[in-house]
Amino acid sequence: MPWSLLLGLVPRKVWLWLIGILVALFPLQMLLYASVITGLIGYQKSSSSEDMRSVDMVNGTAQVSAALEEYRPLFEEYAEKYGVSKYVELLLAKTMQESGGRLDDVMQASESLGLPPNTIEDPERSINVGIRYFSEMLEKAGGDIKLTLQAYNCVKRS
Repeated sequence: MPWSLLLGLVPRKVWLWLIGILVALFPLQMLLYASVITGLIGYQKSSSSEDMRSVDMVNGTAQVSAALEEYRPLFEEYAEKYGVSKYVELLLAKTMQESGGRLDDVMQASESLGLPPNTIEDPERSINVGIRYFSEMLEKAGGDIKLTLQAYNCVKRS
């Protein structure tokens, strides 16, 4: 059946009503799709992270390279000095992600002093500066560890 014949059989007022209803229902349909997709994504994230612990509960043992493991005593010493002993594993994990213990500026701490990246040439100094800076950020963040980690990675400008 050609469209012109179909259009002629149905009064114009009915067509306008049908088009109006379709236009009104379209945003509602999109909203429904969006909420279903968001719900599914949220469900997948929550069910896939059952064995993950909150960042607020800093415990466990960081899996780090042998090169980084050699620096553990320094991490423990400076963490004790700056009052962040309970974050040693977190600091090791963060350092593993940043440098893997393969650079002289182990904690990528030179930027916290306002220096160009990787300019600290003594691993012990890098650990000292990095943990001191971490403790300062932890204090400024009011103990919020997520905010502390974000702040640690912001470049300090002198």
